[in-house]
Parts: sequence; C-alpha cells; structure tokens
Amino acid sequence: MGEDDKSRKKEWRSKRSPLRWKGTMKVERSGWRELSSRQWDWSHHGHHDWQWHLRNSPRCGRTQRQYWTQSGHLASLRCLIALFGAISYCELCTMITKSGGDYQYLYEAFGPIPAFLFCWTAVVVLRPATVAAIALTFSTYLVKAFPLEDCDLATGFEGSVWNPLHLGLAFYQGLWAYDSWNTATYITEEIKNPQKNLPRALLIAIPLVMGCYLLTNVAYFSVITKAEIINTGAVAILLGEKTIPGYIVWVIPLAVCFSTFGATNGCMFAASRLTFAAAREGHLMTLLSYCNVNRKTPSVAILFLTALSCLYVLPSDFSTLVNYFSFSAWIFYGLTVFSVIFMRFTQPDRHRPIKVPLVIPVVFVLIAAYLVVAPILNEPEWPYLFAAIFILAGLPVYYLPFIHFKLNQPKCLDKLITFFQFVLNVSPPAQASDDDTATSARAVH
Repeated sequence: MGEDDKSRKKEWRSKRSPLRWKGTMKVERSGWRELSSRQWDWSHHGHHDWQWHLRNSPRCGRTQRQYWTQSGHLASLRCLIALFGAISYCELCTMITKSGGDYQYLYEAFGPIPAFLFCWTAVVVLRPATVAAIALTFSTYLVKAFPLEDCDLATGFEGSVWNPLHLGLAFYQGLWAYDSWNTATYITEEIKNPQKNLPRALLIAIPLVMGCYLLTNVAYFSVITKAEIINTGAVAILLGEKTIPGYIVWVIPLAVCFSTFGATNGCMFAASRLTFAAAREGHLMTLLSYCNVNRKTPSVAILFLTALSCLYVLPSDFSTLVNYFSFSAWIFYGLTVFSVIFMRFTQPDRHRPIKVPLVIPVVFVLIAAYLVVAPILNEPEWPYLFAAIFILAGLPVYYLPFIHFKLNQPKCLDKLITFFQFVLNVSPPAQASDDDTATSARAVH
C-alpha cells in the first residue's frame, strides 16, 4: 500500500461509548468506502465482554455490499407501496366519511356484494389474525426476556433468490409491518374534521413509521448475521445483548412488549368499528352493532373479535398467519384502491376534497395484483385455494339467506340478544348517514 493510501486512512475511536469501532477506510469523491483489507474490530466493555472480528469474511466483501444494496431497494419499494396506498386512501376517506374504511368504499363503488365479502373476510379472518400475530410477538418477547442460548451460526448472505415470482412472500413479510396504514379510516365518524385530520394522520404517520422501521433493520443487519436472525425468535433481544450492557438488556423485551400491546389495542379498536359499521348496515349479525349505553363503544364487537383472535393464537405459527392473511388482504386492498379509478368515471361530479393523480392508484393496483398472483404462480398451495373458497363461501353461508332473501334470524337468538343487552348494558346504535357525518368536516372548507 502506497504512502498516498496510508495518508487517506481514517481511524476513529469513541471515548464516551463502551462500544469501540476501528475501521480502515479511505475517502473518494463518492463518499466513504472500505479498503481491500476489510478490517473491523468491535469491542464491548461491560458485564458481558465480547469481541467480534471479521477479516476477509463473506459478509464483508462484494456479497455484503450487494446484499445491502438489494435489501435497501426492497425496503424502499415496500415503503413506496405503503405510501401510495395511503395517498390513494386520502381521496376515499375525504369523499366518504362513514366509519368502516374499505367496507364503505367498496359499498359505494361496487355495491353490497364486494363490501360484504370484505367485511366477512376481514371480521372473521383478517383482523383477528392480525391481532393474533401481534399477540404472538408479544408473548415471544415476554418469554425471551431471559438469556438466549447460543446458536450454531453461519456467515454470509449467499443464496439470496431474486426470481420475481419468489419475492411475493418476502413482500408479504415486509409489508405486514406497514399494514395499519389504512386502519384510521375505520373510525372516521369518531374523528373531528376527518376531511382534514385523516389525510394528515396518514401522510405524517406513514413516513415516520417507515423511518423507524428502516433504521431498526439497519441496526439489526449491522450487528447480527443472517443465520442469527433466522435462528432466533427475538431479534431485538439479540441486538440488545450485543450492543448494550447486560444489566439493562431487559429494557429491550419490555419495550417490544409495550409496542406490541399498543399495536394490539389499536388493531382491536379499529376492527371493532369495522364490525360495528358492517353490522349496522345489515351485513353482519345485528347484535354486533350494539354499543355500550354509557361509553358508546361497540362492546359486543370487541368481545367477538377477542374470542376469534384467541382461536388464531392456538396454531402459534407467525409466518403462516402473515402469509395467508396477506394473500387475502391484498385482494381487497387492490380492489379498494381500484375504486378510486372506478369512481372517477362512474361518479365524476362527486365532491372530492383531495384528488390524487391517477398514476398513483394505477401503480398500486398493479402491485397488488402482482402480490396476489406471484406466490400462487411460484408455488401453488392448497391454502391459497382454501382462502379463496373461504372468501366466496360468505355468499351462500350468510349473504344469500340473511341479506338477499331476508330470512328472519332464529327465535333462539332473540333471547341471546336480550341476555347480552342486560349483561353488557348495550343497545342498538343510531343510523348514521354519509351527509350527517360529513357536515362538520365540510364546515372546515
């Protein structure tokens, strides 16, 4: 190595932090890049001393840089997909100001059958599965608060698959982290000035969540190997064990438990309003629309969703819940955003406080179609067929007999409804119209 190269080396040590990093780097016009020596030295001085030396490792060469570039592109693409969906929903939530989110948008655009199929799938599968998956994460970190056993580790990120058909499931896992970008639209009637505040909530919260999510993943992959991430069920704890003193590692699982508990509460809060809105329109059992007389909350819907979520926790398989939940969910996400395009032509004169460029919903619909079709073409499995059959089964099981043909509910349910009314102190809700719920919002303009 010449004298010029030596003069451009930079060595940095932090005296304030118990973590010391020593890297050999050089300055180029494009920024900081690693020298060919690829010499790293991490030292931690605390309750659990450890050192990690990487020299000419598979993680430190072209493979690692390629992995970071490719994973960064995927993470950015997931962020854009979620942001495009949120922007499209801004037009819908300011135009239709009734609680229920996707259910109300599908009802306005395509009629009662698509709306019913969504509420049937969301109430029975999608939302309870979401709550169950988050609850499994909560329980995992609650249990993993104890020290982890060492894993048989492998290094490197070789073996990554970049066939477009293989990426569908990877997108499912990544996009699931952003899934609640449309949740706020379920509670429109409970938001002051929804035509002003809902778009603000979506367009401010989504980028903030994206930033936190990306920075968290940068921290994971900067410290933890791929094999460790695969072999552990609590990645955040492993990160804490390697970066902070052992006597405060317990803060990590506690923080994750608080986060997942809050997420579970938010999902249950929104899902109960979806159930309430669909039952109020007659697309689910009337009992599910009953609200507490004093607190005005849909108590029956909350108890119903809690019972279903407990059933979905029993398999204890997080990946399966996410994959098949995402397959069903993206069918309706794509259809809901397609309603933006559809209503531009069928209802061109309707009042739209926010009007998004059509290219955004078009791109989102194409991506949603890919996410639904690609996993099936890549590896056809029976569960995908079962999911589709379940969605359509709502028609003969409930819609045709009780909604289309208007069959009366069994007499035995009358006594059950009376029982719940006395025990839970609930009563039927008042009907809300789109014009009534939009009055206060339109006053802003």
